[in-house]
Amino acid sequence: MNETNPFAGTIEFNWPGKHCELHFNNGKWQLTPYNKKVVKRALIFDSQIGEGNDVLGYSIKGDIISALDSLHSFVPSSVQLVYLDAPRLSVFQSVSESGYSTSTWLSLIQQSAMKAIPCMSRMGFFALHTDEEMAHYARIVLEEIFGKNNYVGTFAWQKQYAPQNDNAVPTDVLDYITVFSKSPVEELPRIGLLVTPKDLKDDGDFRGCYIDGHKGARSGSEATKFKINTSPYHWEIIDSNLPDGRYYFDRILGSLWFESVDSIGDFFVKVKATDKNGNTAEKVINFSVRERTSIDDVYQLPQRIWWLMKNDNDIVKGGQLQVSDLPSEQLTGIKGQEFSLVLKAEGGEPITMRSDSPGAGRYWEFGLRTLIEGIARAKASFGGTGVALPSIKKYFSREDAKKIQAVMNFLPWYDFGHTQDATQHCKALKNAHITEGEINMTAKPQKLLAHIFSLLAPSKKDIVLALGDSNCVFSGVAIKLQKPFIHITGASEDNLSTWEETGSKRLKGVIDGLDTEDIEGNDALPETKNKIGRIDVLRLSDSYLVHNQKNGDIEPFFDDSEDAEAFYAGLAGAYRQLPEQNAYTGIDNRIVVVVPEEESLDNVLLDSYKSKYKTGKLIVVYESNDESFTSMKNVTLKRAPFDLMI
Repeated sequence: MNETNPFAGTIEFNWPGKHCELHFNNGKWQLTPYNKKVVKRALIFDSQIGEGNDVLGYSIKGDIISALDSLHSFVPSSVQLVYLDAPRLSVFQSVSESGYSTSTWLSLIQQSAMKAIPCMSRMGFFALHTDEEMAHYARIVLEEIFGKNNYVGTFAWQKQYAPQNDNAVPTDVLDYITVFSKSPVEELPRIGLLVTPKDLKDDGDFRGCYIDGHKGARSGSEATKFKINTSPYHWEIIDSNLPDGRYYFDRILGSLWFESVDSIGDFFVKVKATDKNGNTAEKVINFSVRERTSIDDVYQLPQRIWWLMKNDNDIVKGGQLQVSDLPSEQLTGIKGQEFSLVLKAEGGEPITMRSDSPGAGRYWEFGLRTLIEGIARAKASFGGTGVALPSIKKYFSREDAKKIQAVMNFLPWYDFGHTQDATQHCKALKNAHITEGEINMTAKPQKLLAHIFSLLAPSKKDIVLALGDSNCVFSGVAIKLQKPFIHITGASEDNLSTWEETGSKRLKGVIDGLDTEDIEGNDALPETKNKIGRIDVLRLSDSYLVHNQKNGDIEPFFDDSEDAEAFYAGLAGAYRQLPEQNAYTGIDNRIVVVVPEEESLDNVLLDSYKSKYKTGKLIVVYESNDESFTSMKNVTLKRAPFDLMI
């Protein structure tokens, strides 16, 4: 306790091993200090289920944490819904270190969420399905990861017909699905039935089209009605060398924001500032991106916008217009995390706005912190010319630009199924010899998961990711609803056995059209279609890279049974080798070429690769230390192993 101020500090939820890394080794979950060597494995091709050129989804054999670490290379910032069906606490008693079952459960939730975030789209959701015993812990853990403003809600699913009579206390008839979003809730479109909105705008932002949020509320306090300026200059990027990752540049705010910077090194952006009278100035801004150094090493958005506050700003009027240097702490990003540059200038004739706050009887709809973050993330709108009162943009998919009607968060069994429906479905699959394994008594009904899809991943193009769904109900529903999916099996003997005997066979039954309404029974979905195609099964490699954070060394350790080229391709986000070529394809149709060890990469060879593989995204992995190559559009060079460690 702080003796001078007993109320100082923050509320925190702690458990043994909270700040350790969690990995599955030798049949048990193990917590190890973060400052030890970081290990990175690749995702490589294992097998396939079904036939055809269309890939319906992907299953990954391996532990959840390691697989999520590797998955980011395949689907950076692309997954719309992550669904973690958390095992019951009792399961961890046999696969955790003695006395650490609860700590291991909590760390699994914590690190699954943390490592899923780089894979999630900006408007993506993380849904955690738990029983009543651990639901209260789950929300606290996720709140620390995502923040209070990103809490979407909790669905209470009535999994049984009625309470049981064998207890003297209220019985466990509910499961809970706790949902957080990658973005604050105020930025999300409403969740529910689709309705086309009016006043859509489109400025080319990868986050989608948008509508302006409210600019003023009818209630509030004069003390909180802060007064502001608009951005004093308008901006243009005239040249750049930017890191990999999706970004948006707002020419009015002067904000360059990356959803995730995905490559390390030194970069630059050459910008031009224009003042109210049309005077201009140019400057090159240099910045860098580095590796993450610890589990607590998190990028911080700017805490202050230099021009925003009426009575606290750095605006300089008069004299020659010139672009200013930015503070050094704002010029370093962390790989795999968001990054923001808010450009700065001084002199000339700054742009001004007529109103500096909502009018009489009106108040800000949002807090100052929200506005600062909105500017840093290039999602605050000051109108088309930059002189209107600001609002926070609310984004919509260009393909599914819809408003949504509100929904209930109580899900009764008679609308969304119950455990008995799911169990009977599993028994029918086994009786029909579609599956072979033991009946999973914790399987979830298809109707429940289909409802979650309709709310949190409504578009057919939304990628959905299942963690811990050993019975593959989630993936089966995704196929029937024609959604691209990814499934991570888990690494315990039970996980892999269930996958081989039940999960994989169930998916094959869905693809082959054997999981019919007669077999589904009360668990049947209306108006679903079985799409012919295949599922590619990947696995975590036995080979790995080790990054020693103490001395910075990165060393590869190859397993004799694995091909080094396939390993490097997997680290670069590709897995399936093209026939008789040293090139591989990935989930997003990228092509990765691994330069053979006996060849030296030069501009001639690089040009031949580009001519041969005409694709939107070509990655070339090479082991040479020679970096004197001509820059080529849509070609990314990665030195092995250094550029392959996230």
